[in-house]
Amino acid sequence: IIDKLSKDIKDSLIEFLPNIKEVTIESYEDRRRYSIRNQFEVFIDDGSKTHIAFKGDGVKSLSALGLLKNMSRSEAIFSLIAIEEPESHLHPGAIHLLKDTIYDLGLTNQIIISSHNPLFVNRQKIKSNIIIDCGKATVAKNIKNIRDLIGVKASDNLVNASFVLVVEGEEDVVALKSLLPFLSEKISKALKNNYLIIEKIGGASNLSYKLNMLSNALCTSLVLLDNDTAGRNAFQKALDEKTLKLKDLILINCKGMPDSEFEDCLNKTVYENAIFEEFGVNINCNEFRTNKKWSDRVKECFNTQGKPWNDNIEAQVKDVVAKNISKDLPNSLNEHKRASIDSLVNTIEAILDKMK
Repeated sequence: IIDKLSKDIKDSLIEFLPNIKEVTIESYEDRRRYSIRNQFEVFIDDGSKTHIAFKGDGVKSLSALGLLKNMSRSEAIFSLIAIEEPESHLHPGAIHLLKDTIYDLGLTNQIIISSHNPLFVNRQKIKSNIIIDCGKATVAKNIKNIRDLIGVKASDNLVNASFVLVVEGEEDVVALKSLLPFLSEKISKALKNNYLIIEKIGGASNLSYKLNMLSNALCTSLVLLDNDTAGRNAFQKALDEKTLKLKDLILINCKGMPDSEFEDCLNKTVYENAIFEEFGVNINCNEFRTNKKWSDRVKECFNTQGKPWNDNIEAQVKDVVAKNISKDLPNSLNEHKRASIDSLVNTIEAILDKMK
C-alpha cells in the first residue's frame, strides 16, 4: 500500500515537475499496523531528498492536486475544491498542464480558483468569472471587464470578441463573412455583435504565433485550414506545441481529393464569369476537371491559356472569387464538396451555445 501511494504521488508530481526522482512514504515499522492512516512521513527527492514539509509551496500544492486528480478518477467524491493562485511557483509550460488537470477535476467537483493569470479565465462561461476589485465582488459581464482588470491589451477588433475563427488568408475572411451569416442566424448575430470575429493568419505557417496571441487576449479559437502540405504542417506544429487541440480544428476535406482548400467547396458557376472578365481565362476546361486542389487547377488553366501565374496573381484570383460569393449565396457552395463548411457551421453554433 505504501509503495503504491508513493508511486501515485510521484506520477502526479512528475507531470508538473519533471526533475522529481523519487517519492517515498515512511512509517515506523513497529507502529505501521495502526498508524498508517495518520502517522507517516512523505519525502520527495528532486535532487535532494527532503521531507515535504521543507519543500516549497509549489511542490506541496502540486502534491495535493496530483492526489486529488487520482482520487477523482476513483469512487471518491468531492463537493468543493478551492485553489489559491495555482500558477504560483510554476514554469509557463507546466501552467497549461495544470489548467487541464484543474478542468478535469471540475468535471466531478465544484472548483473555485483565485488567480491573476488569464489562462484560468473561463472564456466559455463568462458569468462564472467573479471580479474582485476594491473590496467588492461582481460577476463579469463580458470579456472586456476581465481584460481591463488583469491588464490584457487587445487590438480594437478583439475588445469585445470572445470567440475567434482563425483562417489562412484575407480572401477566406471576405468569403466567410458573407457565407456564414447566410448559413446560420446564430452566427450572423454573433458577427454583428463582434462576439465572433474572423481573423486571418496570413499563411498557415503563422498559426502557432496567432493562437498564442489570441490565448493571451482571452479568446476562444476555432481554426479552419486548407488540407494541403502547408496546412497539415501548421496544425501538426500547433498540436505539438500544445497551442491547438484537435477538437478546435477543421480541415477542408473534399471527397476524392488528396489536397483541398476553401475554394474547392465553392460552386464554380458563381465565379467563373468573373475570372474570365478580369483575367481572360476560361476555367471551364479539362485542366480544371482534375482532383488537384483548386489553386493548382486554376494555375494549369492560366498556363495552358498563355497567362502568367505567381503568388500575387493567385491572391488576385482568390479575391475575385471571394467577392463574388455574396452575389449568389444560395448557390455558392458545391453540393458535393461542402461537407467541411457544414461542419464548420455546426461547430461554431455548438461553441456559441456553450458560451451563453
